Amino acid sequence: MILCSSSSSASEGSSGSTFSSHQVRNAGPRKQRKERTVYTKEQKLLLQEHFKQCMYPSFDRHKELAVIVGVKEKEIKIWLKNNRARYRLNEPPNVQDDSQRN
Repeated sequence: MILCSSSSSASEGSSGSTFSSHQVRNAGPRKQRKERTVYTKEQKLLLQEHFKQCMYPSFDRHKELAVIVGVKEKEIKIWLKNNRARYRLNEPPNVQDDSQRN
């Protein structure tokens, strides 16, 4: 068994702690997070239908969808980004058989 001996110089620092190099930054009060957008069934269906047609709509289409759905353009952008990630996770892997490789 190995025993570690502590010397008095190792535990002393400017703040009297062994973790003196770690400083806590006090940047003031934290920003309030934006509340999560909750979409109705109709809004979800509409967004999903548009997503099936085009996973990467233009910025003009983002604006149109925002007006139709009744949310901000940024929220449409986030919804599309999250839905593309969800689509990639649920998409079956593209695995080929050994017979198809040759």
